[in-house]
Amino acid sequence: MLTTSNGGTTWTRVPASNLPAPLDAGEYGLVGSYTAIGNTIWAGTQHLTSTNQNAPARILKSTDRGLTWTASPVTTLLGGISHIAMTDANNGIAHTGNNVIYTTDGGATWQPRTFTGTFGRYDVTNVPGTNLLVSVGPTVAGTPTLATQGSFYSRDNGATWIDIDRGTYRTTVDFASRTAGYAGAQTDGSGAGGVYKASATILGVANKNSELQKGLSVYPNPSTSGVFELKLSSGIKAGTTVRVFDALGRQVLNQQLNATSVASQVATVDMSKEKAGLYTLELRTDSGVAQQKLVIE
Repeated sequence: MLTTSNGGTTWTRVPASNLPAPLDAGEYGLVGSYTAIGNTIWAGTQHLTSTNQNAPARILKSTDRGLTWTASPVTTLLGGISHIAMTDANNGIAHTGNNVIYTTDGGATWQPRTFTGTFGRYDVTNVPGTNLLVSVGPTVAGTPTLATQGSFYSRDNGATWIDIDRGTYRTTVDFASRTAGYAGAQTDGSGAGGVYKASATILGVANKNSELQKGLSVYPNPSTSGVFELKLSSGIKAGTTVRVFDALGRQVLNQQLNATSVASQVATVDMSKEKAGLYTLELRTDSGVAQQKLVIE
């Protein structure tokens, strides 16, 4: 492994002492099998030996941009980790084909994921600032047909997958923000196909709750200071997530409501460090989400 601190002009090899020892001579890093949130990186390994072409693989983790690494115990994924997608610092999935594992502790441990619905086996990614995962590709091994290909989303860490569409052969997918998602596909003899952009319908698959929406109230709005008071309904529980996104869909605030805020039914949303403009506040509970536009003057 190598790191750079000058945009790729020079690279420095990570010392062996900063890396977990390989399981054996057949374990090595797999190109493209990685994901990152902030300074934290997760990367999968390939594990093929002379006597076992499908040995258990591991997932490596760095919390300092690749300078030092730890390794998870061997997983139930055999041969290698194809892709990893994390929705936040703790929750995410990894897969090889249709075999999926998940974590709720940042990758320290991984468990097999038995899911419902259909999962695209070619690629999976997260939608930044949300709990959404998107996968693409055929749903079964072997020669793909149009009926088995498509794109799918999950909002419960890969336990349930819901069709976005079917009938298009897509091999890769990535989201830069909640408003910018792209999938790659092969072109036919006439040039049809290629790169697809996610529509507003796909980006709006969050489970909105009408009752929660009715009770959502923020004041003052507009705010000259950037500090808002969020009025909470009686059904809100401690641990509920509050997120704020800018006009480009980038997350600028993520906080969880504590017991004190829930008891007083008022929470402070401090956006005083953000510049003037339009933002979207999202309140997420087990029963769905509600959104409110915020304006900083």
